[in-house]
Parts: sequence; structure tokens; C-alpha cells
Amino acid sequence: QLHTLGLLGPALPHVPPSGCPALVARMGRISVAAGDLTLAQRYAVAWAVSLDGLDPKPAETALRALKLSREAIRLALRLRQAWAVLRECADPASAAVMRLAAAPDADVVAAFQAVMHGPSAAVDRFARARRDVVERPLPSRPLVTGADLKAMGLSPGRAFKDILAAVDDAVLERRVSTRDEGLALVDHLRAGSA
Repeated sequence: QLHTLGLLGPALPHVPPSGCPALVARMGRISVAAGDLTLAQRYAVAWAVSLDGLDPKPAETALRALKLSREAIRLALRLRQAWAVLRECADPASAAVMRLAAAPDADVVAAFQAVMHGPSAAVDRFARARRDVVERPLPSRPLVTGADLKAMGLSPGRAFKDILAAVDDAVLERRVSTRDEGLALVDHLRAGSA
């Protein structure tokens, strides 16, 4: 039907006119899995689903060819990135999964995952991570900032970025929950790299 409407042909040539069984099945799950989302969010889920299998650059080009808004393009591409994380990560408490679960658009990511997977253990794992974030909120992030690192005598650079990322991962994995614990982790990381 999307080809008939002229929506897929020029923008998504990788989708045959007859569609493909997986794409048709996934599109059929959108109304159930994404029912609580806004119309714009449901469209982003649909576009992200239709782009499955494309590399990032051609996917972005396809979305631009459809003359979608920047926000719609951003969300569809974000869903594709989230899908890569959720598809490869079995640990719901990992920093990568918790980062998605704590994000403002976690409900859209969850709907997209449900559309892509259908009922599955992976969908259940992400739902557990989202519940964990709601039931036990994470501290405000970032706990440690670049200004803190500068005050500790560190110079901006690759190590600077790596330390900030390590502290954020520790917060997401619930190994660190206060600024003082974050600063102690920075000291530990500095000692380990010296």
C-alpha cells in the first residue's frame, strides 16, 4: 500500500513493491505497540521500521528525500541507533540500555523495539530497565562535569572525555550515585592511568 501511495518508491528503493513479509508484519504491529504515542512518533517508528537493513547514510538520505522534518529524521535515526544497542545487549542493567531507558523518548524506543521484535524476552528486558528507572530514579546527570575535571588539574582531551563517559556509565549502572562518589571514581581512574 505504501508503494501505491508513492511513499516508498523513490525514497526507499530497497523495499520491493510487494513489500517483504517481515516489513509487513512489523508495520502491522505499529498500531498495537505504538498506540499510546503521538502521531508524529508513530510515523517516526514506521519510517525507522521501513529503513531496517539500510546503512546510516543511505537511511538519512532516504528520510531527507521524503522531505520529513528535522525532528522526524532525528527521531527515526535515533530509533535505528537504539535498535542496534537493544539488539546486541542482553544485560538490561548495562549502561547502554539504562541510557536508553532513562532518556525522555524511552517510550518511543520501547514501542519501536516491540514493533521490531514482537513479543520477546528482549522486549521484556527493556521494559524491566524502564521500570527500574521509574521505581528507582537515577541521580541528576552529569554528576561530574568538565569544570570538576579542570578543577582537579586535568586538561581537556581524549582522556577527559573518557573519564566523563566512565563516570556516566557508573551512574547508569548504579555503581555511583553522588557527586562525591563520582569524584572518587575520577581519582581512581586517574590513579589507574598514571
